[in-house]
Amino acid sequence: MNAEDIRNVTFDKVMRGYRPEEVDAYLDQVAAELERLQTEKADAEKKMYILAEKVDQYRNDEETLKTALLNAQRMGESVIHEARQKAETIIYDATSKASQAREEAVEKVAEEEMLLARLKAEVAHFKGEVLNLYKQHIESLSMIPGAEEKKKKAPEAAEEVIGSAVAKTHKHYPDVEVCVSVPEELMMVPMDPLLIEQVLVNLINNAIKYTPEHSRIELFAAPEGKFVRICVTDDGPGIPEESRDKLFDMFYTLGKTRSDGRRGLGLGLALCRSIVAAHGGVINVQNAAPHGACFRFTLPRTEVTLYE
Repeated sequence: MNAEDIRNVTFDKVMRGYRPEEVDAYLDQVAAELERLQTEKADAEKKMYILAEKVDQYRNDEETLKTALLNAQRMGESVIHEARQKAETIIYDATSKASQAREEAVEKVAEEEMLLARLKAEVAHFKGEVLNLYKQHIESLSMIPGAEEKKKKAPEAAEEVIGSAVAKTHKHYPDVEVCVSVPEELMMVPMDPLLIEQVLVNLINNAIKYTPEHSRIELFAAPEGKFVRICVTDDGPGIPEESRDKLFDMFYTLGKTRSDGRRGLGLGLALCRSIVAAHGGVINVQNAAPHGACFRFTLPRTEVTLYE
């Protein structure tokens, strides 16, 4: 209703003999309705402004992730190239040593051949680890910007995902015991269960690799306000203070692992940070008392409604 309509209706009421107080009451009603409409309009404009800001933010985030993916691909290609060169150098050196050993003594031939075989196996393992971790990292990052990944974030029971991750770890490390502590309260978290399971597997494997044998590894989960807090704690030597801020950078590794000689390439924790961030959470590391490390991350949770 515009001003002309109001005037016409008011004039009509006056002409029909309405009392002044009735006309005034009508005008008050019209004024109140106009004020309500103006308020709704202001609210709608405010919501549209906020929505536009979110759309711009999503576009900026998508560009950032695309840039990170491109950088990861370039860095991965460089790592594979360097690994190939290193493998060729190791094989060449080992072959030269074996030839020299054959010339010096027949008894040393068998020893040098065993050394060569071991070196080749290490090279093959190293190359396979590079390719597998690089592939996992790129595939996981490529899932983050897309709409399909968002559709997969249905509420899942955190306890079930934790149990699945511990079971998967046990298959590779049957002698390692992981102590799990979760509350009786059901904790539902909107998530992609496979990605969060991968985060837990990476953190548990990390604890196993960087602690002595027979170390105690604990996995703890509990609600924390509107979030679920999950911690993986070990009683190893802990994390040097100067390394804590770098641990989640790609290709950064600590110097000491268990005596099997295998070292990762520093993609696991970077992958964990990317996945947790994509779920609206935060991941960090602290030293545990009296010694050890505690990797902690949070995930937004949803309230559970029980129907009788």
